[in-house]
Amino acid sequence: MRFWKKDTSPRFREEEEILLAVYARYGDDLDAEPIQQMVADHARIRGLVMTLIEEDRSGEAGMDTLRKIGERLEAHIRLEERVVFPLVEAALPEEGLQEVGARLGTR
Repeated sequence: MRFWKKDTSPRFREEEEILLAVYARYGDDLDAEPIQQMVADHARIRGLVMTLIEEDRSGEAGMDTLRKIGERLEAHIRLEERVVFPLVEAALPEEGLQEVGARLGTR
């Protein structure tokens, strides 16, 4: 759970609150399929983590949930690396890219 709290959850927030906000500021389409899929993946993964926390509290082994989280995270990372990030990078002007970098650098 430490990985989730320290790395993954904050990363999702940065992507939603900084990357997508800057992307929207420059007029690009937040309704684009890859963007919607990225946000939906964040919600699905958060839901799986909630399930895992409940399973842990009840003393149940959450191996199936862990497997689902791993599979979903792997597919999600591939989506971002191969589709979403190149889409955003191509759409943003240089000043938008610099803004994303500066805002991510302050967190």
